[in-house]
Amino acid sequence: MKKEYYIISLKHTAKTDRYLTLWRPDNAGYCLSKEMAGIYTELKVGYHDSEGQLPIEKEVLEKLMINVSIDGFDRHAVPNCQAVWDVLRVKFIRNDLIKIKE
Repeated sequence: MKKEYYIISLKHTAKTDRYLTLWRPDNAGYCLSKEMAGIYTELKVGYHDSEGQLPIEKEVLEKLMINVSIDGFDRHAVPNCQAVWDVLRVKFIRNDLIKIKE
């Protein structure tokens, strides 16, 4: 079975956002919840994993999601907080969310 990924938009997540920004299906915009997010099985090197994007295995990211209300609907979103940043190996420098270099 192919691995499945969500893609986090580092570029479109601000430090003051409550939740991390995710890609919608088919590279068609951004959202905040699992219910609206795309699940990707094919990752284009240099596009889905560029400086501003971070593909994360579906199972890993779903463990970080919490139940929230977005626009009056029950959703699952990833909190934009230090504990999550540590797991994903990202950090904010100034107002930019970036990958931590290994």
